[in-house]
Amino acid sequence: MSSSRGVLSFVLTIIGLHLLLPAISAETVFEAIKKNTNLSTFAKYLEQDSITKLWLDERTAAVFAPTNEAFDRAIAAGVSLDSNVGPYHVTGATITKDRFPAIMSSLKQITAPLIFTFKDPHPTEEIRFPSLVPSQPHYHPHDGSREYFVNNAKIVDEKVGYRSSKEPYMEQILYIIDQVLEPFIPSAGISPTANEFLQERIYYNNDNARPSATFASLVRQNDLEGLFDRPGNNTFFIPMITSSSSWRARGLDSDIIRAHVIPNRALFFRTFETNTEYRTSAWNDRIHVGLSVPVAPENVNSSKAFRIQSRTYKSDRPEHHIGLVRTGIVRANIPVRNGVVHLIESPFMVVDLSIYDFVETNKEGQISRFYDLLQKSDKAWLVRDSSRTLTIFAPNNAAFEKIEKSKLDAIINDQAALNDLVGLHIQDGYRINTESVKAGKNLELKSADGKRNQYYAVAQASEDMEVLTVEGGGVNSTAIQADIGATNGVAHVVDKILGIPFQTVYEKVKDDFDLRTTYIIGHHRNDMWNRLMSEKSKRFTFFAPSKAAWAKMRVEMPSEYKQLTEGLLPVHGEHILERHLRVDDSKIISFNDLAKTPVIKTQRGELKVEAGPHGEIYLLWENLKAKITRPDVNAVNGVIHVIDTVLMKKRDMTTSSASTLNASVVLSLVVMAAMAVTKKSVF
Repeated sequence: MSSSRGVLSFVLTIIGLHLLLPAISAETVFEAIKKNTNLSTFAKYLEQDSITKLWLDERTAAVFAPTNEAFDRAIAAGVSLDSNVGPYHVTGATITKDRFPAIMSSLKQITAPLIFTFKDPHPTEEIRFPSLVPSQPHYHPHDGSREYFVNNAKIVDEKVGYRSSKEPYMEQILYIIDQVLEPFIPSAGISPTANEFLQERIYYNNDNARPSATFASLVRQNDLEGLFDRPGNNTFFIPMITSSSSWRARGLDSDIIRAHVIPNRALFFRTFETNTEYRTSAWNDRIHVGLSVPVAPENVNSSKAFRIQSRTYKSDRPEHHIGLVRTGIVRANIPVRNGVVHLIESPFMVVDLSIYDFVETNKEGQISRFYDLLQKSDKAWLVRDSSRTLTIFAPNNAAFEKIEKSKLDAIINDQAALNDLVGLHIQDGYRINTESVKAGKNLELKSADGKRNQYYAVAQASEDMEVLTVEGGGVNSTAIQADIGATNGVAHVVDKILGIPFQTVYEKVKDDFDLRTTYIIGHHRNDMWNRLMSEKSKRFTFFAPSKAAWAKMRVEMPSEYKQLTEGLLPVHGEHILERHLRVDDSKIISFNDLAKTPVIKTQRGELKVEAGPHGEIYLLWENLKAKITRPDVNAVNGVIHVIDTVLMKKRDMTTSSASTLNASVVLSLVVMAAMAVTKKSVF
């Protein structure tokens, strides 16, 4: 009896172990492909090559099988497909995803190599734009969201467990991919390095795209062939032969050439992270240049309209423009022995477009609506004059959707108002870029409307992301594409139209990076104090301390600053803000009105007004003096004047200072009563 139980136990153990092991199919990967109706086109290409069929019958292999839909797209895109397609999608060894990134030859060894990469849609260890991804990446462990690629094709499914038909059985793997791998055939018996491709010592005979001979010559003259011959997985950008190639040679020095190489990464255009910058070989103590892709392309078989940009952060050469230079990719994803080559329209770092050229180039793109306003205004001549130094802040089309149509139509139908609106987005005489603002240069300048100022700042949007902001006419806008270089200035694409307020005081304080600390201090009790300023039946005049004002207060009163920002004494913080806030049923106090208003009654006391000798305005409270540094930030229900000093004393943080009736409670009751009356009249 005991021996029978032992045998039964042994049998069950063997069965259990068998269930834990991966299933090994008795069929080959080729047989599985022929059975899969979604891979029928690829199966026909495999049938055309007897050597590949024999290999898949007897040897180990990894097969990268494009779907029928992938073939349909390739044919529609004009991809050259011949008998090499089958063997080019097969490797003579299995490769598993844990070995990515890697590079290896296909069964058609004379073709270009296969390069295996991956992309993390939400990387945890890579730093997002505008900071730079290190040249040697640090990848986080696979978490299920990672996308895997062979060349530019994405692996959409993985099937394991196939084997050769004869002993000794050899493992085979099937990867289903969403794009056909074009088999580039080199002119010699080996695929080229990027330099051999550039110098046309070895070229692909099935492709008419040719690199610029001028660029190739400059690489030789600057003794940089080794840069394009460097081993490993790298990304190379090579200007293509164009009708305008001759002038592009001017000023192409060794730094500019180095900016055309991303070392240690083979980036096909579908594996680029959008809005992530990659450090180029032009990165040292003298110069910092990164490359990024602003918008991902939609068509996986085409690089049409696919653009890439260089950003020069610093350089010791004045001929290197600080900022962005964009170019188009003409022929993408050319595999070479040491990475991937992309042929581009024009070199990086070389600024060849004027401000007007930039506007014209994008007239049917994301700034088309601003382009239309510019053409209708009397400011178009200003932008057309390439001899003038200009900075333009062009709102994108989405910015127009934030404005009531009736307001916008009223401005468009009023020529003077239209001229002022367009002029508010232009700076005549200065190049304003992120680096100049960070350096503290020209932080406030008169706009081209001749009336209103523009105020510039660089804000910390997150721990590792800085953004350029501009305010004009009471609207604070963020540059979503900053520092686009031009021959006569700088262009920025911004997210709001300057001069047409559409937010409440509450919304403006919440969205303004410079007022972030002020917002935080009023936010602690479920945002109750801040939200009072969203009431549209009231008119608010808010003297809001800037980020710098709170930083100064932090030095003078560190423990009080900690209590305020961490919400340890939230009511005390609200009392301090009330000293800076005036509420009225119908009237705001503009900057021009302040000079005629000697005393302002706020929610907590009074502020005296003092005019300076050069038109500046100061607020006085006890022995403190605050200067208005950014006036007339207009909202639909009030105005904000940004000040450089917090009007408070240490005694404001004592318990006794909070013993009186909280003015914010009184204000809440007033607002609630007003809302109740409004509702009663409606119903």
